[in-house]
Amino acid sequence: MSPCCCALAGIDGNAALTLSSGPRLVLIEGGRLEAANEPVSARLSARQVLMFVGMATALTVALCVAAVLGDARAAVVPARALDGLSERTMVVQSGDSLWSISSQIEVGGVPTSDVVSWIVERNGLEQSCLIPGQRLVIPMVSEG
Repeated sequence: MSPCCCALAGIDGNAALTLSSGPRLVLIEGGRLEAANEPVSARLSARQVLMFVGMATALTVALCVAAVLGDARAAVVPARALDGLSERTMVVQSGDSLWSISSQIEVGGVPTSDVVSWIVERNGLEQSCLIPGQRLVIPMVSEG
């Protein structure tokens, strides 16, 4: 048997299960300094509480304002892109829907849902059902 195999036999996991006659637990006693025995106050002063509440409120308000401004800006960009386009009239064919018509109108950076909203608003539609033969004003995208 090689020396390597003998060394591995000692660490095969069974050594921990073997009872030993030596001490199992050694307790080391010690103490703290007298000053360390004084209770530590975990309370914040009234000024600290006010500052914390004020900062949390300011942060919450700032995040809400940023969210509202971001949403408003995101809504303005597609509206500007659509408002700058010429308009044309089309006749609704059987099987057409607002979504199918809008998805054929490709305006850079404007989602199809915004084109649908534009067509609904421009034509004063109160429902999304289209009737074959109905005339709709749609944005005209110049080719090229």
